[in-house]
Amino acid sequence: MIVLNKSDIAGDLTLLRLELELVAGAAPVLAMSAASGAGCDALSGYLEPGATLALVGSSGVGKSTLANRLIGARRLTTGAIRADDGRGKHTTTAREMIALPSGAWLIDTPGMRSFAPWADDGALAEAFADVDDAAARCRFRDCAHAGEPGCAVAAEVDAARLARWRALRGELAYLERRDDPARFAADKKVWKQRTKAQRAHAKRRDRE
Repeated sequence: MIVLNKSDIAGDLTLLRLELELVAGAAPVLAMSAASGAGCDALSGYLEPGATLALVGSSGVGKSTLANRLIGARRLTTGAIRADDGRGKHTTTAREMIALPSGAWLIDTPGMRSFAPWADDGALAEAFADVDDAAARCRFRDCAHAGEPGCAVAAEVDAARLARWRALRGELAYLERRDDPARFAADKKVWKQRTKAQRAHAKRRDRE
């Protein structure tokens, strides 16, 4: 699920939720304020006995504050956002599994600087089922959804969500090439050849 924390200081909460829902797919978007407790009851349905949940996000988004709220006590250290760059400090330096009063387990993690996918095409298809569904109605079977005539994906899927799908597909393709040395070397050779050809073409054009 996606937790939109610090909703008490949001300018236009309705707009923020709509923007997130466009890229969230089937994942629920929950708006709350861990500091005040407003909206945190929306998580109670997920905190079933035996369930394990992890808080993942950048430093300063309020993971430890939310964890303290769910624990019912100030157990984890929290920190303020830095004034000079608006970023959070690393108050959590190690992963910790905590038993909650409901019987669920909560994992608090250190703040992440960046994220990368660690899955395969099957996981991408599951997360973007709407893209796969629309692709079945494209005019061409090998449609790349990049401006081809009769592309149902471009017509039916929100542009921002489609851009996110393309970005994730590109990252997965890179990871696949990286883990296959032979394929990575072959792709690198192709790009070197293309770059060399482009430079040669540019030189000829300059001479003309």
